[in-house]
Amino acid sequence: MYSILLQDNWLDVHLLFTLAIFAFLYGFLIKHYTTTALFSKQCFLFIVSLILFYFSIESPISHVSMSTHMVQMSILYFMVPPILLLGIPSQIFRFLHRHSWTKTMKPFIISPNHALISFAILFFLYHIPSVLTWLLQHSFLLKGYSIILLLLAFPMWWPIVAPMDILCAKNKLKMKRYATLSGIYLMPACLFFILSGVIDLNSHPFLMDPSLCLTNPSGAIGFFLSPIGMRIDQVIAGLLMMGIHKIGMIIAFRLRTTEHSVNQKIF
Repeated sequence: MYSILLQDNWLDVHLLFTLAIFAFLYGFLIKHYTTTALFSKQCFLFIVSLILFYFSIESPISHVSMSTHMVQMSILYFMVPPILLLGIPSQIFRFLHRHSWTKTMKPFIISPNHALISFAILFFLYHIPSVLTWLLQHSFLLKGYSIILLLLAFPMWWPIVAPMDILCAKNKLKMKRYATLSGIYLMPACLFFILSGVIDLNSHPFLMDPSLCLTNPSGAIGFFLSPIGMRIDQVIAGLLMMGIHKIGMIIAFRLRTTEHSVNQKIF
């Protein structure tokens, strides 16, 4: 395991530079278009989301086992989007909404319900062994697939994390129903993953050929555990996905209900 963690380069200068630009633009908008303090809890959430995004993309932890791979995916899709959106003040959303170029993009913006359904379908397909094998053998397709899932994750989380002054109070019940629906739609992918680990051990590409998920295929030699260990690892992966999604929901609800205090300074 340690050789896998050490053989990967954790530093991606291009990604760090891109995230630094996003952080600079965020700070500029905060400074000139909002009343939010630069060292507020909301700004802290935004920076945390960028850090989580970087490590979920660059960390080689996803190469260690199936469960760690799914933890990485779950953080990327179930933690980063809600925390990032919660870190953006409603004044910035209103500022962006007023610009004409935003209105021209409106036809291309997918609704939360459609985003949820599309994400659930693609997320389920990702866990089908034949689909995952095909994606792992074509890195550019895997990256494109991951980008589409990430882009769908943001509108999918919007009804849950939207600022109170943008989402009317009367929609609170709809928000809770949407959150429940989100869990139901994502449940099949997690259950399929768990059942496939229990019923058919040799069907999953990660278990048949560990080198598929490693940057250095030689690192797969002697790494994975016994068949019983592999099976347990796959079951744990499905349980972790459900757990992290639930944790993401809890964090989003709690931070949103304390939204009135997120603009307070922390330093």
